[in-house]
Amino acid sequence: RRVLFRSLETLQGVFRLACDEGSAYGNPAAAVSRAKLKPKRLNLPTAEKFQELARAVAEAGSRQSRDCADMVRLLAYSGLRLREATSLCWRNVDWEKRLLAVPGTKTVSSFRHIPLFPPLEALLREMHGRHEDTLPEAPVLLVNECKGALRTACEKVGVAKLTHHDLRHLFATMCIQSKVDIPTVARWLDRKSTRLNSSHL
Repeated sequence: RRVLFRSLETLQGVFRLACDEGSAYGNPAAAVSRAKLKPKRLNLPTAEKFQELARAVAEAGSRQSRDCADMVRLLAYSGLRLREATSLCWRNVDWEKRLLAVPGTKTVSSFRHIPLFPPLEALLREMHGRHEDTLPEAPVLLVNECKGALRTACEKVGVAKLTHHDLRHLFATMCIQSKVDIPTVARWLDRKSTRLNSSHL
């Protein structure tokens, strides 16, 4: 969507330059306005269905099935963006303070700490216990994406197709259903609270 908006601005700028240089007599793109985009209607699974979904990913039978299930659960239990999750190393996990240091992959200011919520801590301890390499610089996740595994599992358990980013929305929904206030959830997600509303749940 943002690409389309930038394309319109670029097109208008090209015609403006052409008019300034005498190569064009008018800017036909000047009257074009951005169409209002309807927010995506999310159809997120219940907590029970999500557990069923995660099991379906883990038991799919491929060599990386369990690693894909780790990613699915990590994204849903942390609210991290995909690039943030794949950038995690074990040094980012502070077991003593029960905090996860999130690498700032979107902007420098997006570096933040989030609590090790009980499901997240349990998952990380489980992963830490079975990973062969848990040195500080070793990656927490062993796959870079799980799009295909997630799509297949959604079909198997009968839920609407989910993307990596939808799991971030699922995290926000679960937090708000657990009575966490919106400014706190927005801080964990590195988002402005004014942009976190019912359309994202």
